[in-house]
Amino acid sequence: MMEDIIINVGPLNSFASLGFHVGDGLTMFNDNFIHGKESRIIWNFNKLEQYSINMATLTAFLSVAYRLRKFSNQPQKMAIDWKPPVLAFLTDVSFFNIAQQLDLFTWDDRLIGGFNTGKTNPNTEIFIFENLSIVEKDFLEEWKKWKDENRQDLHYYISSKCERIFNPENQSYLFSQKLVDTISSTTTELALNSVMHGRESAFIGAQRSSERITVSVCDCGVGFINSLRKLNNNLDSSISHIQGILIGSIINKKDYGLLEAIQSVINYGGWVIISSFDCEICFRQSLWSKVKGLSIDEIINSKIEDILGVQVKKITIEDKEKGYWRQLYKSLRGTRITFEIPV
Repeated sequence: MMEDIIINVGPLNSFASLGFHVGDGLTMFNDNFIHGKESRIIWNFNKLEQYSINMATLTAFLSVAYRLRKFSNQPQKMAIDWKPPVLAFLTDVSFFNIAQQLDLFTWDDRLIGGFNTGKTNPNTEIFIFENLSIVEKDFLEEWKKWKDENRQDLHYYISSKCERIFNPENQSYLFSQKLVDTISSTTTELALNSVMHGRESAFIGAQRSSERITVSVCDCGVGFINSLRKLNNNLDSSISHIQGILIGSIINKKDYGLLEAIQSVINYGGWVIISSFDCEICFRQSLWSKVKGLSIDEIINSKIEDILGVQVKKITIEDKEKGYWRQLYKSLRGTRITFEIPV
Protein backbone atom coordinates (compact mmCIF):
# COMPACT_ATOMS: atom_id res chain seq x y z
CA MET A 1 0.00 0.00 0.00
CA MET A 2 1.30 3.41 -0.98
CA GLU A 3 2.07 5.83 1.85
CA ASP A 4 1.35 9.54 1.50
CA ILE A 5 4.10 11.77 2.89
CA ILE A 6 2.94 15.35 3.37
CA ILE A 7 5.78 17.87 3.39
CA ASN A 8 5.17 21.54 4.12
CA VAL A 9 7.74 23.52 2.14
CA GLY A 10 7.47 26.46 4.55
CA PRO A 11 7.82 30.07 3.38
CA LEU A 12 10.72 29.30 0.99
CA ASN A 13 12.59 32.32 2.31
CA SER A 14 16.05 30.77 2.90
CA PHE A 15 18.08 27.64 2.24
CA ALA A 16 18.09 26.87 5.96
CA SER A 17 14.31 27.17 6.14
CA LEU A 18 13.93 24.83 3.16
CA GLY A 19 16.11 22.17 4.77
CA PHE A 20 14.37 22.55 8.13
CA HIS A 21 10.89 22.11 6.66
CA VAL A 22 11.52 19.30 4.16
CA GLY A 23 14.27 17.35 5.96
CA ASP A 24 12.13 14.91 7.94
CA GLY A 25 9.87 14.16 4.99
CA LEU A 26 12.82 13.47 2.71
CA THR A 27 14.32 11.13 5.31
CA MET A 28 11.00 9.26 5.51
CA PHE A 29 10.85 8.97 1.72
CA ASN A 30 14.44 7.67 1.55
CA ASP A 31 13.80 5.11 4.29
CA ASN A 32 10.71 3.85 2.51
CA PHE A 33 12.59 3.63 -0.80
CA ILE A 34 15.44 1.65 0.77
CA HIS A 35 12.96 -0.83 2.26
CA GLY A 36 11.00 -1.19 -0.98
CA LYS A 37 7.94 0.74 0.21
CA GLU A 38 6.26 3.00 -2.32
CA SER A 39 5.54 6.58 -1.23
CA ARG A 40 3.77 9.56 -2.70
CA ILE A 41 4.99 13.03 -1.82
CA ILE A 42 2.39 15.74 -1.26
CA TRP A 43 4.00 19.17 -1.18
CA ASN A 44 2.06 21.66 0.93
CA PHE A 45 2.61 25.21 -0.37
CA ASN A 46 0.06 26.91 1.84
CA LYS A 47 2.65 28.94 3.81
CA LEU A 48 3.83 30.74 0.70
CA GLU A 49 3.31 34.50 0.56
CA GLN A 50 4.19 36.69 -2.39
CA TYR A 51 6.83 38.88 -0.79
CA SER A 52 8.47 36.20 1.34
CA ILE A 53 9.47 33.87 -1.51
CA ASN A 54 13.23 33.89 -1.99
CA MET A 55 14.15 33.28 -5.62
CA ALA A 56 17.25 31.24 -4.77
CA THR A 57 15.29 29.04 -2.35
CA LEU A 58 12.54 28.45 -4.90
CA THR A 59 15.26 27.39 -7.34
CA ALA A 60 16.73 25.04 -4.72
CA PHE A 61 13.33 23.52 -4.03
CA LEU A 62 12.93 22.59 -7.71
CA SER A 63 16.27 20.79 -7.59
CA VAL A 64 15.02 18.78 -4.59
CA ALA A 65 11.72 17.91 -6.25
CA TYR A 66 13.54 16.94 -9.44
CA ARG A 67 15.76 14.45 -7.62
CA LEU A 68 12.78 12.91 -5.82
CA ARG A 69 10.98 12.49 -9.13
CA LYS A 70 13.74 10.13 -10.28
CA PHE A 71 12.87 7.75 -7.45
CA SER A 72 9.09 7.84 -7.72
CA ASN A 73 6.74 6.27 -10.21
CA GLN A 74 4.46 9.28 -10.51
CA PRO A 75 4.51 13.06 -10.22
CA GLN A 76 4.34 14.55 -6.75
CA LYS A 77 1.13 16.24 -5.70
CA MET A 78 1.15 20.00 -5.16
CA ALA A 79 -1.31 21.38 -2.61
CA ILE A 80 -1.60 25.17 -2.78
CA ASP A 81 -4.22 27.71 -1.76
CA TRP A 82 -5.82 30.17 -4.15
CA LYS A 83 -3.46 33.11 -3.70
CA PRO A 84 -3.40 35.07 -6.99
CA PRO A 85 -0.20 37.07 -6.24
CA VAL A 86 1.70 33.88 -5.36
CA LEU A 87 0.36 31.95 -8.34
CA ALA A 88 1.11 34.87 -10.65
CA PHE A 89 4.72 35.08 -9.44
CA LEU A 90 5.24 31.31 -9.83
CA THR A 91 3.82 31.58 -13.34
CA ASP A 92 6.01 34.56 -14.26
CA VAL A 93 9.26 32.89 -13.18
CA SER A 94 8.49 29.71 -15.20
CA PHE A 95 7.91 27.53 -12.14
CA PHE A 96 4.86 25.83 -13.63
CA ASN A 97 6.48 25.55 -17.07
CA ILE A 98 9.47 23.71 -15.61
CA ALA A 99 7.20 21.52 -13.49
CA GLN A 100 5.27 20.48 -16.60
CA GLN A 101 8.41 20.02 -18.68
CA LEU A 102 9.91 17.67 -16.07
CA ASP A 103 6.61 16.08 -15.02
CA LEU A 104 7.30 17.01 -11.40
CA PHE A 105 3.88 17.81 -9.94
CA THR A 106 0.16 17.44 -10.33
CA TRP A 107 -2.13 20.25 -9.21
CA ASP A 108 -5.71 21.38 -9.51
CA ASP A 109 -5.90 22.95 -12.97
CA ARG A 110 -8.62 25.29 -11.75
CA LEU A 111 -5.98 27.16 -9.76
CA ILE A 112 -4.02 28.20 -12.85
CA GLY A 113 -5.65 31.21 -14.48
CA GLY A 114 -7.92 34.03 -13.49
CA PHE A 115 -5.08 36.20 -12.19
CA ASN A 116 -2.88 38.88 -13.74
CA THR A 117 0.59 37.77 -14.78
CA GLY A 118 3.47 39.72 -16.30
CA LYS A 119 4.07 42.03 -13.32
CA THR A 120 7.44 40.42 -12.53
CA ASN A 121 10.59 41.61 -14.29
CA PRO A 122 10.49 39.65 -17.58
CA ASN A 123 14.11 38.57 -17.12
CA THR A 124 13.34 37.00 -13.74
CA GLU A 125 13.27 33.29 -14.44
CA ILE A 126 14.25 29.80 -13.36
CA PHE A 127 15.70 27.43 -15.92
CA ILE A 128 17.42 24.05 -15.92
CA PHE A 129 20.65 22.82 -17.45
CA GLU A 130 20.11 19.15 -18.10
CA ASN A 131 22.22 17.00 -20.34
CA LEU A 132 21.56 13.30 -20.27
CA SER A 133 24.14 12.53 -22.96
CA ILE A 134 27.20 13.34 -20.87
CA VAL A 135 30.39 11.71 -22.12
CA GLU A 136 32.49 9.89 -19.54
CA LYS A 137 35.94 11.35 -18.82
CA ASP A 138 37.52 7.98 -19.72
CA PHE A 139 36.99 9.04 -23.32
CA LEU A 140 39.07 12.18 -22.91
CA GLU A 141 38.79 13.74 -26.38
CA GLU A 142 35.04 13.18 -26.61
CA TRP A 143 34.65 14.48 -23.03
CA LYS A 144 36.53 17.68 -23.82
CA LYS A 145 34.43 18.20 -26.95
CA TRP A 146 31.21 17.64 -24.97
CA LYS A 147 32.30 20.09 -22.28
CA ASP A 148 33.38 22.79 -24.74
CA GLU A 149 30.18 22.55 -26.79
CA ASN A 150 27.93 22.65 -23.76
CA ARG A 151 29.93 25.44 -22.13
CA GLN A 152 29.60 27.56 -25.24
CA ASP A 153 25.83 27.04 -25.61
CA LEU A 154 25.09 27.48 -21.90
CA HIS A 155 27.34 30.53 -21.55
CA TYR A 156 25.63 32.24 -24.46
CA TYR A 157 22.23 31.78 -22.85
CA ILE A 158 23.34 32.77 -19.34
CA SER A 159 25.36 35.79 -20.47
CA SER A 160 22.39 37.07 -22.47
CA LYS A 161 20.16 36.67 -19.43
CA CYS A 162 22.68 38.37 -17.11
CA GLU A 163 23.23 41.24 -19.52
CA ARG A 164 19.50 42.03 -19.55
CA ILE A 165 19.20 41.72 -15.77
CA PHE A 166 22.28 43.73 -14.84
CA ASN A 167 22.02 46.40 -17.50
CA PRO A 168 18.47 46.74 -18.85
CA GLU A 169 17.89 49.49 -21.39
CA ASN A 170 15.73 51.61 -19.06
CA GLN A 171 18.35 51.89 -16.28
CA SER A 172 20.70 54.87 -16.04
CA TYR A 173 23.22 53.12 -13.75
CA LEU A 174 25.13 50.34 -15.47
CA PHE A 175 27.19 47.61 -13.84
CA SER A 176 30.67 46.99 -15.24
CA GLN A 177 30.99 44.51 -18.06
CA LYS A 178 33.64 42.69 -16.02
CA LEU A 179 31.12 41.94 -13.27
CA VAL A 180 28.53 40.71 -15.77
CA ASP A 181 31.12 38.52 -17.53
CA THR A 182 32.44 37.11 -14.26
CA ILE A 183 28.99 36.15 -12.94
CA SER A 184 27.99 34.70 -16.32
CA SER A 185 31.13 32.61 -16.69
CA THR A 186 31.13 31.40 -13.09
CA THR A 187 27.46 30.44 -13.27
CA THR A 188 28.18 28.51 -16.47
CA GLU A 189 31.05 26.61 -14.86
CA LEU A 190 29.00 25.84 -11.73
CA ALA A 191 26.18 24.42 -13.85
CA LEU A 192 28.60 22.34 -15.91
CA ASN A 193 30.25 21.03 -12.75
CA SER A 194 26.84 20.02 -11.35
CA VAL A 195 26.33 17.77 -14.36
CA MET A 196 29.91 16.52 -14.78
CA HIS A 197 30.99 16.03 -11.17
CA GLY A 198 27.81 16.25 -9.12
CA ARG A 199 25.92 14.01 -11.55
CA GLU A 200 22.81 16.16 -11.19
CA SER A 201 21.09 18.72 -13.36
CA ALA A 202 21.58 22.34 -12.36
CA PHE A 203 18.73 24.73 -11.69
CA ILE A 204 19.58 28.39 -12.28
CA GLY A 205 17.52 31.27 -10.92
CA ALA A 206 17.96 34.90 -12.00
CA GLN A 207 16.02 37.86 -10.63
CA ARG A 208 16.11 41.64 -10.58
CA SER A 209 13.98 43.26 -7.90
CA SER A 210 13.80 46.85 -6.72
CA GLU A 211 16.51 46.08 -4.14
CA ARG A 212 18.98 43.66 -5.69
CA ILE A 213 20.02 41.25 -8.39
CA THR A 214 20.04 37.55 -7.53
CA VAL A 215 21.75 34.80 -9.51
CA SER A 216 21.62 31.31 -8.02
CA VAL A 217 22.83 27.84 -9.04
CA CYS A 218 21.38 24.84 -7.19
CA ASP A 219 21.69 21.08 -7.49
CA CYS A 220 21.10 17.94 -5.44
CA GLY A 221 24.43 16.39 -6.37
CA VAL A 222 27.35 15.06 -4.37
CA GLY A 223 28.38 18.40 -2.84
CA PHE A 224 31.65 20.33 -2.73
CA ILE A 225 33.71 17.67 -1.00
CA ASN A 226 33.04 14.79 -3.37
CA SER A 227 33.31 17.04 -6.43
CA LEU A 228 36.70 18.29 -5.22
CA ARG A 229 37.89 14.74 -4.58
CA LYS A 230 37.23 13.90 -8.23
CA LEU A 231 39.70 16.65 -9.11
CA ASN A 232 42.17 15.92 -6.29
CA ASN A 233 42.38 12.36 -4.98
CA ASN A 234 44.73 13.47 -2.21
CA LEU A 235 42.05 15.33 -0.25
CA ASP A 236 41.58 13.78 3.18
CA SER A 237 38.40 11.76 3.69
CA SER A 238 37.75 13.53 7.00
CA ILE A 239 37.25 16.97 5.43
CA SER A 240 33.97 18.51 6.55
CA HIS A 241 31.38 20.11 4.30
CA ILE A 242 32.24 23.59 5.58
CA GLN A 243 35.91 22.97 4.74
CA GLY A 244 34.81 21.82 1.30
CA ILE A 245 32.97 25.09 0.77
CA LEU A 246 36.03 27.10 1.80
CA ILE A 247 38.33 25.13 -0.52
CA GLY A 248 35.90 25.50 -3.40
CA SER A 249 35.63 29.24 -2.72
CA ILE A 250 39.34 29.98 -3.06
CA ILE A 251 39.86 28.06 -6.28
CA ASN A 252 40.39 30.36 -9.24
CA LYS A 253 40.58 29.05 -12.77
CA LYS A 254 41.37 31.28 -15.72
CA ASP A 255 40.12 34.30 -13.73
CA TYR A 256 36.61 32.86 -13.67
CA GLY A 257 36.70 30.67 -10.59
CA LEU A 258 34.46 31.09 -7.59
CA LEU A 259 37.08 33.27 -5.88
CA GLU A 260 36.92 35.88 -8.63
CA ALA A 261 33.12 35.87 -8.59
CA ILE A 262 32.90 36.26 -4.80
CA GLN A 263 35.40 39.11 -4.82
CA SER A 264 33.58 40.89 -7.65
CA VAL A 265 30.22 40.67 -5.87
CA ILE A 266 31.69 41.89 -2.58
CA ASN A 267 33.39 44.81 -4.36
CA TYR A 268 29.88 45.99 -5.32
CA GLY A 269 28.66 45.78 -1.72
CA GLY A 270 26.98 42.43 -2.29
CA TRP A 271 27.21 39.05 -0.63
CA VAL A 272 27.44 35.37 -1.54
CA ILE A 273 25.59 32.57 0.24
CA ILE A 274 26.80 28.99 -0.16
CA SER A 275 24.99 26.01 1.34
CA SER A 276 25.98 22.36 1.05
CA PHE A 277 24.54 19.46 3.03
CA ASP A 278 24.75 20.42 6.73
CA CYS A 279 26.30 23.91 6.61
CA GLU A 280 25.93 27.40 5.21
CA ILE A 281 28.21 30.41 4.88
CA CYS A 282 27.44 33.99 3.95
CA PHE A 283 30.44 35.88 2.63
CA ARG A 284 30.49 39.62 3.25
CA GLN A 285 33.62 41.76 3.15
CA SER A 286 34.57 41.17 6.79
CA LEU A 287 34.32 37.37 6.69
CA TRP A 288 35.65 37.03 3.15
CA SER A 289 38.84 38.88 4.10
CA LYS A 290 39.63 36.03 6.51
CA VAL A 291 39.29 33.37 3.83
CA LYS A 292 40.41 34.66 0.44
CA GLY A 293 44.15 34.52 1.15
CA LEU A 294 44.18 31.02 2.65
CA SER A 295 45.78 27.98 1.07
CA ILE A 296 44.09 24.59 0.86
CA ASP A 297 46.53 23.21 3.45
CA GLU A 298 45.68 26.03 5.87
CA ILE A 299 41.97 25.27 5.54
CA ILE A 300 42.50 21.55 6.08
CA ASN A 301 44.88 21.90 9.02
CA SER A 302 43.06 24.66 10.94
CA LYS A 303 40.00 24.58 13.13
CA ILE A 304 37.05 26.19 11.40
CA GLU A 305 36.46 28.45 14.42
CA ASP A 306 40.03 29.74 14.12
CA ILE A 307 39.31 30.79 10.53
CA LEU A 308 35.69 31.94 10.62
CA GLY A 309 35.02 32.61 14.28
CA VAL A 310 32.08 31.22 16.23
CA GLN A 311 29.15 29.97 14.21
CA VAL A 312 25.83 31.79 14.58
CA LYS A 313 22.68 30.18 15.96
CA LYS A 314 20.18 32.93 15.19
CA ILE A 315 21.16 35.41 12.47
CA THR A 316 21.18 39.06 13.53
CA ILE A 317 21.41 42.24 11.46
CA GLU A 318 25.08 42.49 12.44
CA ASP A 319 25.67 38.93 11.21
CA LYS A 320 24.12 39.81 7.84
CA GLU A 321 26.39 42.84 7.55
CA LYS A 322 29.62 41.05 8.49
CA GLY A 323 28.94 37.57 7.16
CA TYR A 324 28.41 34.35 9.09
CA TRP A 325 28.59 30.59 9.03
CA ARG A 326 26.50 27.93 10.73
CA GLN A 327 25.79 24.25 10.97
CA LEU A 328 22.23 23.56 9.89
CA TYR A 329 19.65 21.61 11.88
CA LYS A 330 18.79 19.48 8.86
CA SER A 331 21.16 18.35 6.12
CA LEU A 332 20.08 18.90 2.51
CA ARG A 333 21.88 17.06 -0.24
CA GLY A 334 23.69 19.05 -2.91
CA THR A 335 25.12 22.53 -3.32
CA ARG A 336 23.40 25.91 -3.50
CA ILE A 337 25.27 29.10 -4.43
CA THR A 338 23.72 32.56 -4.59
CA PHE A 339 25.20 35.87 -5.71
CA GLU A 340 23.36 38.94 -4.37
CA ILE A 341 24.21 42.41 -5.71
CA PRO A 342 22.38 45.55 -4.52
CA VAL A 343 21.00 47.90 -7.19
